[in-house]
Amino acid sequence: MDNQLLNKVTSWMPWTKNGRRSSLDTRLLEEQPNLLLSLIHPDITDVVLNYLDPKSLLSLRLVCKTTKSWVDQIKHLSRLRIILHTGIGNKKMKKVLKSKTHWCNFTLGYEKIPKEEHLVEFSQKFGNTVRVLEVGSVIGGHAVFNLLGSCSCIDSVSFQGINFAKMSSQSNNDMEVFVENLSTIKSLSIGNILFAQETELEHFKMLVFKCTTLRTLKLPFLNFTSTFDKDERNRILQQHVVNPLIDYLQTRHGSGSNLRYLTLELLNPLQCVVFIDLAIVCYKTQTIIHNVHQSFIKNLEPYQENVLETIGTLDGINEFVQLSRLNKVECISLWVSSATLLAERNLKNPRLPILKSLNLYLDSVEGDTGKIITLLRTILQMERPTVTSLKISYSRRGVGSADLVRAVDIANNFQYLRRLDLYQWDAFDDEFLRLWNGTGMSRIEDLSLILCSNLTDHGLIGSDGAHPVILKLCSK
Repeated sequence: MDNQLLNKVTSWMPWTKNGRRSSLDTRLLEEQPNLLLSLIHPDITDVVLNYLDPKSLLSLRLVCKTTKSWVDQIKHLSRLRIILHTGIGNKKMKKVLKSKTHWCNFTLGYEKIPKEEHLVEFSQKFGNTVRVLEVGSVIGGHAVFNLLGSCSCIDSVSFQGINFAKMSSQSNNDMEVFVENLSTIKSLSIGNILFAQETELEHFKMLVFKCTTLRTLKLPFLNFTSTFDKDERNRILQQHVVNPLIDYLQTRHGSGSNLRYLTLELLNPLQCVVFIDLAIVCYKTQTIIHNVHQSFIKNLEPYQENVLETIGTLDGINEFVQLSRLNKVECISLWVSSATLLAERNLKNPRLPILKSLNLYLDSVEGDTGKIITLLRTILQMERPTVTSLKISYSRRGVGSADLVRAVDIANNFQYLRRLDLYQWDAFDDEFLRLWNGTGMSRIEDLSLILCSNLTDHGLIGSDGAHPVILKLCSK
């Protein structure tokens, strides 16, 4: 513990210095059992609460009035989400509206929004406290815009969808209040956009440019009608989404405040040239791009390899990807058969220094497996202390998955795994026992074993039925 924080605590409790408690202190503690909790300095409680997940925060909130007051601060309360969904949404809404707690993290509606009169009361009660809002249905109605217009302190907004056709029918005053409040948000996510006319997509540019403090942005899926052919869709996507975004990034870069994370929509795949133009700007502004498909960079030129350093989530690899340049990747999905397309130099010494999630798909492993084995050794036989999620899926063709993926590599090199997902891994019991006994398995919280046909009870229990080996998981 920081000595400065410790001194703040001991200054409140003189008897902690000499180890002796006076009769007065003892009587006070008997009369006020929560006295010690109330004496803990706020700086210390903040540090402790930052380590707790939402479920633990809820449990702590129920302990006593003192711990409730700790959790009921905005910075911690914002991590506790109130979900008002279809079916029970309106019933639960009434209870929330009667609550004395200033809740600030909400999910409203799936398939439909709670009743309009409830939204009006909701905006009056929580408009000044809402920090995080997820709208689980397509918005565009008058009541929802009034609600968003009342949220003056909001930090994060997520829409399942926005109907730009209905936005065009809103009054200018409603729109001005709505977009004005977006100027303070740090995270914006849009699921999909409905539009009738191409000109309505100008609303996207307006929304983005109003978000002057944005740190995280998820691009929307444009819900095209069947009247648009492929070329027309690519043109609209570039003209009304990518180009405004490039302008926005360059404007923010000039002001000294950059967008930090950008998430692409894979259902609206970008053309290679368009993605590279976007990635070059992101490289200059130090913006990390998530949901990058390998096809986006299949025509990458050697002088453009810097864009690889902007990728945070990569789906697949190709001959243009050098693993050693993926310094910002947090999640990567690899189809190992694609290793046959890579040059030998691209298979060795990958850094991947901050990798958090790894998905391996052993698909159609046949014929010469030399490059595939090199790729797997590079990925699995190097210590990966940052990886917390590992998924290995195998297609039952070619070389056995147990010959390519060894339990000892997983157990010893992934020391901080929280989630392990094995699909059709054809290892036998001995390999599973080596896995459970590994140093990295004691923190597993989520384990999935699907169609592992060679696994029996012995591979889970071991030789001592009184002390099953599988219980070693999540022992820390």
